[in-house]
Amino acid sequence: MLVELIPNARVDALLTAVFVPFGQDMAGLTGRYSAKEWAAIADWVERVTEILRSNTRRIGEPGFADTIES
Repeated sequence: MLVELIPNARVDALLTAVFVPFGQDMAGLTGRYSAKEWAAIADWVERVTEILRSNTRRIGEPGFADTIES
């Protein structure tokens, strides 16, 4: 075995304190929207993600900074 899980009550308590309220809050938020609204939200997130990726690639191209006029 490459990794062995060692029980740690402190870490378990910390993870519970962090993620249980977060999960409850997210469940409360997600329950507010209909399937049709979720479809629109998902479409928007997908499109925005592609725009962010393509623009990140664009500005990350070698020489991009040289194309900017002061």
